[in-house]
Amino acid sequence: MYIVFEGVDKVGKSTQAKMLNEYLEYRWIKDVTGEPLSVLVSEPSDDAFGKKIRELTLSKEIETTSAASFLLYLASMANNAKKLNEFKKQNIHIIGDRSFLSTMVYQSLYAAKLDPKEILRTVLLCGIPVPDLVILLRPENSNLIVGRPNKDSLDSRLTKGMVDDIDAAYADIVCSSFSHKTIVVKEGDSKHDVNRQV
Repeated sequence: MYIVFEGVDKVGKSTQAKMLNEYLEYRWIKDVTGEPLSVLVSEPSDDAFGKKIRELTLSKEIETTSAASFLLYLASMANNAKKLNEFKKQNIHIIGDRSFLSTMVYQSLYAAKLDPKEILRTVLLCGIPVPDLVILLRPENSNLIVGRPNKDSLDSRLTKGMVDDIDAAYADIVCSSFSHKTIVVKEGDSKHDVNRQV
């Protein structure tokens, strides 16, 4: 099963993905050899290629156009697709911190203002796997998101209005495109409250 956590930057996707993976690895899913049957992945991928993509898009020294950013993220996802498809063939549960759904949201809202359906069509043409389950984390209070530090954030300049816009776009795009595969979880008082819901 391929499960991804989606939502606005700083809402807790990485934390919840890691907690779910640890739960699956150490409390439930191991094969007869003791090897874990779940793996944690991220978009852009955390391999050397994905790290370079992240470096380029976060760089203040290199200016990229919206179209170039979209193509860089698409390249990272296409490069990561082989690994994800191999995990699926081996029946390894994949826990993802973001997926192409984030690209659909951000590119349609802020960057290239691309049609989400066109992004989805491109993703599918590239053989990028579609999640079996999307866990959409939604902020309870966007003011709290704005104040949270996150050195690795793809958008470190979040304002309350941006958080609200991005959250609404996630709800619209993800829930309408993948309603049969989406669970919406409201951010709780602590990461453990959210984890219990997950």
